[in-house]
Parts: sequence; C-alpha cells; structure tokens
Amino acid sequence: MKFTSSIVLAALASLSSASPIFQRQQETAQDSINKWNQDITIVNQFLNTVGNSATPSSDAVPVLATALDEPVQLMFLTAMIAPGATAATDASNTLMEMFGQVPEALMNIVNANNDPTVVAMNVNTINTVRCNVVLPNIGVLWAQGGFANAGSITVPLGPAVCPTPGANGGPYPMVAA
Repeated sequence: MKFTSSIVLAALASLSSASPIFQRQQETAQDSINKWNQDITIVNQFLNTVGNSATPSSDAVPVLATALDEPVQLMFLTAMIAPGATAATDASNTLMEMFGQVPEALMNIVNANNDPTVVAMNVNTINTVRCNVVLPNIGVLWAQGGFANAGSITVPLGPAVCPTPGANGGPYPMVAA
C-alpha cells in the first residue's frame, strides 16, 4: 500500500505542476469526465489486447501513465460533488481506497520482463478491481455527483471481460471496499 500511495502521490504532484490551477478551474465537470473516459478507454484497449502481445511489459508503460491520470480526475470531480450527494461521496471514497491497485498491478506488469504468469495474474487483478469496484463507482460518481454543466453523463464501459453496464450502472456488481 505504501508503494501504491507513492505512485499516486508522485503522479498527482507531477500532473498538478504541469497543469496550473487557473487552467484547471476553467474546466468543467464534463471536461474531467471526458478526460477520464479517454483514460478508461486506453486502459481497456490494453486489457483487451495484452494477452496477444509478445511485449506486454513495454506495452504497459504508457498505460501506467494513463492510469495515473484517473486519480487526478477523481480529485477534481470530488471537489465538485454537490452538497448532499451521498452516493457520489461514498463512490468517491471507495475509489480513493481502491484506485492504487490498478497502477500497482500495471507496475508489476512493467517489471515482469514479459513473464506470462506474472502478466496474467496482474491483468486478472486489474480486471477484477475495475469490473467489480472501480467502474461501477465511477458510474455512480458521474451520474449522481450533481455536477453543474456536466452534460451527458454515461456509465464507463470496461474491458471485454466486464459485463456491459446498463443505463443505471448495472449489471456491474457493487462490491464494497
């Protein structure tokens, strides 16, 4: 957990210094959701194709950078949750607790030297956490955060191994952290 926290904190520090506060304040919730959805799509593409790759360790490097942007978007949206939006606050808290598992597993893949057993084990960890906890809670946060000017909010899709979510965020199972 200490290792994971270090990864997330380092990413947040580097990304926040690269993005001045005044620029960030001009962004809307929809901008953040769009960026986050792009991050999710990139991670999904990796998860959907890594099993066919001869170089999964090097393939995971840019995906790790993308996955580290997701907590940045979480922090931005968390600060904008409407008062009384308890479900969104709970989802945000769960995400804060669970997010570190994905970058940690991606780092394990990067360091695996293409070992198929290590890669498969960590891909399974990522898929389990994302399908059961992360993606459903992102959907709750987006849909129930009460964000001003958020526009059309959709439930994020997962990698091919995840069930396809319905309009209400299901059939993803909601698993407590």
